[in-house]
Amino acid sequence: MEKYFGSRLIPEIWSTIALSSSILLIGCEGGFNLLHTLPLYFSIKNQGKEVHLCNMSLASLKSSTAEVIYRDQGISQSPVLYKVHHNSEFSSSGTKSKEYFPEKYLSEWFQNTLDLNIPIYCTERIGPKNLSEAYKIICETHNIDLIIIVDQGSDSLMAGNEQEIGSYLEDMLTIFSVHRTGINSILCNIAIGYDRFSGVSDCSSWRAIAELIESAGFLGNFSLLNSQSEVQLYKDASLYVEEKIQRKNYSGICIRAALEGKFGKIVFEEIQRVDFIMPIMSQMFFFKLDEVIKRIKYREMVEETKTAADFVTGIEYFRNELTVKIREEIPRTKQF
Repeated sequence: MEKYFGSRLIPEIWSTIALSSSILLIGCEGGFNLLHTLPLYFSIKNQGKEVHLCNMSLASLKSSTAEVIYRDQGISQSPVLYKVHHNSEFSSSGTKSKEYFPEKYLSEWFQNTLDLNIPIYCTERIGPKNLSEAYKIICETHNIDLIIIVDQGSDSLMAGNEQEIGSYLEDMLTIFSVHRTGINSILCNIAIGYDRFSGVSDCSSWRAIAELIESAGFLGNFSLLNSQSEVQLYKDASLYVEEKIQRKNYSGICIRAALEGKFGKIVFEEIQRVDFIMPIMSQMFFFKLDEVIKRIKYREMVEETKTAADFVTGIEYFRNELTVKIREEIPRTKQF
């Protein structure tokens, strides 16, 4: 009886993971989002499952020594999928330390800290049709049966008719491309509230979560804790990569502050653009990707696009045609 009741309180996401044998973790927006996959990476690895990492590159990997895995099958034959190793470098002399190359430095951290050779897949920023082909190559190579996309903030949950939808391009390219693979997929959001600086309404975020609960698309959430070994490794790797790149990981700063119990308007010497820390920023929320896609109002305008430019055009056309953009705020008094 005790075992029965205890098992019922485990977030459903863990049941989904338990049924999978080979999992692909993808940084939703590219860049530092890759780092936020690490708590899941270490936890799933500890369960004896196969786990692979992938990220959208925000640098030009054509000028790097990263291994080309797949090329566009059209006329251009441009590389769209790479494998980045700990010893991958940019070819242009004098630019190595300044390139935004978190994938290389994370692989380097695995090698130097854990003595593990962990290559990381990297994709170019392209339209859903070609990007989904790159994901399919990874899935076929490793028999992937579950994909988890990890996003910082909640702009990936926006339906598209809100007044502000955040920095949506890379998020939505990833989401629509993964959806096209046909593989069972999940969206994970961490650092909810981080998108305030780009205008995303907290109320819109909570409405999105409520509607996903209503449609049975919510798989639960849990808190990261400083006492967890997975979190300690995540923090160590994040700080290593940030130091190597010499750029601040703004969402990571928020998450680490929340892990320390910071709250409210806090001024950090190293950051000025985020000024409100909440405990929820160190929690991970999980949603069925199919249900997330169903909420997106402009999906029919972008699903078949081949380039990132066409993808953006579809979203902008939809938003320009809106006569009213929804702006909601959470009531601040008892008089609702």
